[in-house]
Amino acid sequence: TGKALNGKPYAGNPHVRFDEGEVVPTATSRRGSLLYKRMIATITAAVGIAMGVLADPIDLAKLEYSTRMGDGIVLTGTLKKNVQISIMDGATVTLRDVTIHGVNDGKYKWAGITCEGDATLVLEGGNAVIGFHEDYPGVYVPPGKTLTIKGWGTLSTGPCAGGFAAGIGGGWNLPCGNIVIDSGNIYAQAFSCAAGIGGVTGVSGDITING
Repeated sequence: TGKALNGKPYAGNPHVRFDEGEVVPTATSRRGSLLYKRMIATITAAVGIAMGVLADPIDLAKLEYSTRMGDGIVLTGTLKKNVQISIMDGATVTLRDVTIHGVNDGKYKWAGITCEGDATLVLEGGNAVIGFHEDYPGVYVPPGKTLTIKGWGTLSTGPCAGGFAAGIGGGWNLPCGNIVIDSGNIYAQAFSCAAGIGGVTGVSGDITING
């Protein structure tokens, strides 16, 4: 029981946070569930994500709201909604035949995948990740943090067509952190003023390619 507020923890668990939705009232066994219908799926997924208890992959086609992915999550499918996919600090997330294609709309100023801190992406199958706004990359790596990519799958990534952002790294006025590629087949492209892997403006971190 507890409340879920925008950006606030749910039920006292600091690992579960929500980026959209109304207040979820306290629920008791006598009163039954008081969760708003539009939040039920997101809360169920987020609790499972944070606790690391979801055995099945998360199908992006079923996501209705912006969701923060915790450690051990496997993502699959094609994202249908214009929602933000974030990876929590320190989490390892597997991409298994994932498709995220942004629409270049000023209402959605975020990357295809946003790393909140240090993160690891494990590649399985073929994956394509495109940012949702021209100033944001396909995969964003915040300054001072490290993204590690490994696995034997493929990742094709970049900003929206004609965008001012990298494929993996930073965007316009978005300096990026460190990027380590241990393995995998990476196809990272950029268009205006940006690197395929790295930065656009500001200071970028180190880029290490091991495999």
